[in-house]
Amino acid sequence: MARKSKGRGTAATFGLLLLLAGLVGGGVLYVMSVRRPTQAVEGLARAPVGCTTTLDFTETGLFYVFEDTGPETEIPEGDCEPSADPALSFAFEMSGPDGPIVPRADDSLSYDAADYVGSSVARIEIETPGEYEIVVVGDDPSAAAAVGRDPDDGVDELRQRGITVAIVGGVLG
Repeated sequence: MARKSKGRGTAATFGLLLLLAGLVGGGVLYVMSVRRPTQAVEGLARAPVGCTTTLDFTETGLFYVFEDTGPETEIPEGDCEPSADPALSFAFEMSGPDGPIVPRADDSLSYDAADYVGSSVARIEIETPGEYEIVVVGDDPSAAAAVGRDPDDGVDELRQRGITVAIVGGVLG
């Protein structure tokens, strides 16, 4: 008479749980990577044309300024009414705790997500956390300067982690 080992059933159950955890974990990470750019675009700080807007930077590093069109931009404090000047192309000036910020021209990034469409016009280096003011001018009253990091930052790494977690879970399971 053959005897069944209790250890085999436990190992099989544990393997199945590892397989499921890997597939679910990998799937969740992959879905997060797909949603990340849209969430980043929605989270950009926007300053409407014709207004002076205060931006609070809590982190330092490289940021991009995008010419952005999309849903109506929230009016900054002070009841500034966005206004355009047909004689002016889209441009901005920015200053902070250390004085004026000198932007570097940059047209390398663009996005079309969450009803927003934007193209980078410059990149700026924020060296000191704090409040900065941006003044935006242009010929389109529906445009805004959107300031933030590259919306695609970290997407590839998150996808790769999702795939890795799924594979490891499958192999270990």
